[in-house]
Amino acid sequence: MASCLPRPSWSETARPVAVVWILLALVLAFACYFATRQLADVAGAAAFFAEDGPVETLQAGLVGLAGLVFLLGFRRSGDAKAIFCLGMAVVMGLAMQREIPNCASAYYDEGVCLPATGKAVFVGLLFVGALICLAVKRPRLWSFFNPRNLLWAWPAGISLAMLLLAEVAEHRLAQDMEELLELAAYLHLLAFSVWTARLPARHSCLFACRA
Repeated sequence: MASCLPRPSWSETARPVAVVWILLALVLAFACYFATRQLADVAGAAAFFAEDGPVETLQAGLVGLAGLVFLLGFRRSGDAKAIFCLGMAVVMGLAMQREIPNCASAYYDEGVCLPATGKAVFVGLLFVGALICLAVKRPRLWSFFNPRNLLWAWPAGISLAMLLLAEVAEHRLAQDMEELLELAAYLHLLAFSVWTARLPARHSCLFACRA
């Protein structure tokens, strides 16, 4: 038997408690709503929540941190769970570069930014890094296509729903609500990444994690 055991499936992964994740999403959503109401008349709030404004730098930091935690989850798990964590890390990386303003954007004023070439290089390195991780760890890819192995991952769907609500807010021209909902969704994802990666140290391994 190997020195570390994977936890790829529903039976080997702690069940997410529905009320906790739903309540967390509701608390974050209501916090966004009340924050929007409270900040409506605050000087500088409009600039903070503007397109390519400072709030997007904060969002990029949160989603980048979530990506790093998902990478830790990849390191500490095997098979379906490892593949899911790596996929989420890639998605978080893509979201991070999306949130970082383009230096050539008409909306960009000051702060952190990346040129279009920098974004393209980052995305390329992201996918190359993911392929290297898969080649080194060699999880059993077929395990990812068994839905039973990913039943524990449903809280990520709540974060996705919050991002969809943010898109609705954008179409309704509620810029501050859109940005706050995105911020709430990224906080929810960060919490989920921490929950996912919290395996005991005795189960951790760097390379192939197999029984």
